[in-house]
Amino acid sequence: FPVTIENNFEVTPIDAIGENLNQYYEFADVEDVTIQGLFIEEIIAKIPKDTMLIGISCMFSCEWFLYEELIKRIREVFPQTVIVVGGEHVTAESENVLKVCPAVDYCVSGEGEETLVELANATKNGLELSKIDGISYLLNGKVIKNKARARIKDLNKIPKPSWDKFPVNNYFIKGNSMTAINRRAMPMIMSSVS
Repeated sequence: FPVTIENNFEVTPIDAIGENLNQYYEFADVEDVTIQGLFIEEIIAKIPKDTMLIGISCMFSCEWFLYEELIKRIREVFPQTVIVVGGEHVTAESENVLKVCPAVDYCVSGEGEETLVELANATKNGLELSKIDGISYLLNGKVIKNKARARIKDLNKIPKPSWDKFPVNNYFIKGNSMTAINRRAMPMIMSSVS
């Protein structure tokens, strides 16, 4: 979720790895898989009870098994809350995600900065979903895939994230930086638009 003051939503980000970089555990359903960070129960306990929308980002397909379990468990605790997933895996596999994980309400494909804000506004105000570019969802068992959202060409229009809401320093303190010499760095995914 674009965590910024400009969007006028109260947001509670949860960085499940960054909040406990020293915790590792075996994932019960998959052999030889170790998870770093918070347990699923700990993640769910951090979600405020009055949450209107839960956004989850799954960047890598090899991690989908864990996200699917997390989403199913969140749905058990939050049966009426809207669950939205995005990220690279979801962009590539939105139809499959909706079919194998009915706990997901909406998939966001491509850049989610504008899409998620529109979806949050639609959820809050009961607006028409068919007008939101970049989402897919199930309707009467059929996958509905709205028009793709145009890429954001002017990056200066994207508000700066509220980094103070994330445990960024935990990564630097532990030495989990993105450089070999452990300098302060953050990963970014970029592409060119002509």
